[in-house]
Amino acid sequence: MGLIDKREKLEELRRETVEEFLIKGWMDVWFYPRHEGVMGYPGTQDIMLVGLNPSYSCFPTQHDELFYNELKRVGF
Repeated sequence: MGLIDKREKLEELRRETVEEFLIKGWMDVWFYPRHEGVMGYPGTQDIMLVGLNPSYSCFPTQHDELFYNELKRVGF
């Protein structure tokens, strides 16, 4: 395998990685996954939840736990 082939394969791998984790992942930032008895939010109901973005870091963080505990407390 030549140097050009390796470079092309690495560039393709980078493109696929960026697409999968940055581009496709970005489309889910407004959705909340099911967690700890809370059904989550798929983005289809007539309600808006304002809270930390769970996809910003490794889910769940202590902040996510606080948010979900509050959702559970009020019946969501």
